[in-house]
Amino acid sequence: MDADPVKMLGLFWDQELRSAVLCTHGETIGRLLTGLVAQGLVVEDALDWPKGSTWLLQRIHAGRRQVRGRLLAPLALDGRLPTG
Repeated sequence: MDADPVKMLGLFWDQELRSAVLCTHGETIGRLLTGLVAQGLVVEDALDWPKGSTWLLQRIHAGRRQVRGRLLAPLALDGRLPTG
């Protein structure tokens, strides 16, 4: 089941969450990242979410809803990258 983009953004900005790990599917992280870009997400990498990847998202200034993001590539196992 797909997550509601508005609810995802609300969860992300919840001030009760500190140093949380959220896990989701590619289509859901894509919508979250797209919503955060509209709110001023600063990224070091192109927006991409290959299978097995991770995005490190840091709230810089919650009051102004500023976020920094960095793509962590999937781990290579036995010299092979995961395939979808």
